[in-house]
Amino acid sequence: MFYMEFLLQVSSKNNKIYNVEIKETIHNFYECSIVNDKNLSMGMLTFKLEKPSIWIYSISVDEAFQNQGLGQALLDALEYIAIEKNCTKIQGKFYPSNKYAKPFYTKNNYLIIKDYYETFIYKWLDYKKVTARLKNVIIENQSIIDN
Repeated sequence: MFYMEFLLQVSSKNNKIYNVEIKETIHNFYECSIVNDKNLSMGMLTFKLEKPSIWIYSISVDEAFQNQGLGQALLDALEYIAIEKNCTKIQGKFYPSNKYAKPFYTKNNYLIIKDYYETFIYKWLDYKKVTARLKNVIIENQSIIDN
């Protein structure tokens, strides 16, 4: 079982600090939640750890909190976990009908490959470059349980 909690400084329009909680649900599936100071979930990313890759299954930000950099903050947290777990690639897919996904992933430096029904995303992690973006991760009161 894996659980981690840390503070993440969001480089966004509001420059606030949010708590990010990452916990294992079942069989290498994880949930990454970003919550505000009232412990209200504002966004979530679900992923599966399949070394040397991490697969993104879903990412969503509550409509009331969109366009504040929280989606990018969730990806930053995921890249931090990738480093902690020695993963070299993040990947996933989305449906072409999702008009917001392609600009979002492109902005966050993901390679996009399209086929007839789905669109795949890939990002190979160069740790020297990744750490520059992760300067906004502040580790405070970190608790990790990794069995």
